[in-house]
Amino acid sequence: MVKLADSVETTSQFSQLFWENLIVTVLTKDDECSRKLCSRKWCKLLCRKPVKVLNILKGVSGYAETGNMFAILGPSDAGKTTFLAALAKRLELSSGAIKINGHDVSRETMAAISSYISQFDALPSVLTLKEYMSFMCALKIGNNCNVLRRKFLGEELLRDLGLYKCIDTTISELSGGERKRLSLAAELVTRPKIFFLDEPTRGLDTFAAMHVVQSLKLIASRGTMVFCTIHQPGMTIYNIFSHVILMADGRSVYFGTLRNATDFFENQNYRCPTNYDESEYFVNILSRRADRNIELCRAFSRSPLSKIPAIENVSVFHASHQKKSGWFVQFYWLLWRIFLQNRRTIFDNWIAWFSCVVTS
Repeated sequence: MVKLADSVETTSQFSQLFWENLIVTVLTKDDECSRKLCSRKWCKLLCRKPVKVLNILKGVSGYAETGNMFAILGPSDAGKTTFLAALAKRLELSSGAIKINGHDVSRETMAAISSYISQFDALPSVLTLKEYMSFMCALKIGNNCNVLRRKFLGEELLRDLGLYKCIDTTISELSGGERKRLSLAAELVTRPKIFFLDEPTRGLDTFAAMHVVQSLKLIASRGTMVFCTIHQPGMTIYNIFSHVILMADGRSVYFGTLRNATDFFENQNYRCPTNYDESEYFVNILSRRADRNIELCRAFSRSPLSKIPAIENVSVFHASHQKKSGWFVQFYWLLWRIFLQNRRTIFDNWIAWFSCVVTS
């Protein structure tokens, strides 16, 4: 990857990320209690709508090291996306702590060193890949390098992620997998230390999903932690990951390497059949009974595999933003994008306007 001054300066070595006893609760309307209290008409005017506390995460703990690539698996409503957002400090924790090198990390620091990619990305469809990368580089690192270095960086990132062959293709003509890899390239401009991705393979066929996960493997091999929720990855894609977090009912049933996951479940008398997708087998186990999931959580907490290593004599991790592009540069590039969009869609706009006039 091209050597460039990072948009995040770190004053100490970043090596491990810890999350300890993460609990997330929300208040929801209690419909059953509301019906009982407000069965009479006059009660509807007097009583407030009752609420109940819903526990989404229930004491999730674990750790990750630089270069780890985690798949977060579990049945529906297991709390996977909530855990990902909590780990990225994009929502408030009811309890628990997130630490780097054994020290608490603030929301500002996490935002500075990480990148979060949601399931759905809004990309400007009329721009080419070269134009879009120039646009993103100018906004994210505009003041840190000249035009030629920004151009080289954008092209290098596209080449790394296998998109250079369609560098002059408009985004609207890309496949779903290519669009997802373009989103990765745009986030890599700032060279984040941690990547959070919410179902990056959603809606993709096996071939496209494989390309996306292989791109994530390349990113992880260069020293970035990667966390992604993933639904039914399949055996081939699952084996690309180095680590897995298995969740059920808001709890972490297991975290660690894929090999240790196999050993742990075999010790609990769950042996995956030969030539059967191991990830699907684990999810099927966690989808059965809540009481059995609690037993698995307790068994893992007693196992040596759950032990979190102690950190000693490590300095506090600090990260500081480098100066980004100013308001005038941002205004110029936004105006540039709008100009290109209007110029390339002017014919479509006239057709839409004419159709509106005719049908009105």
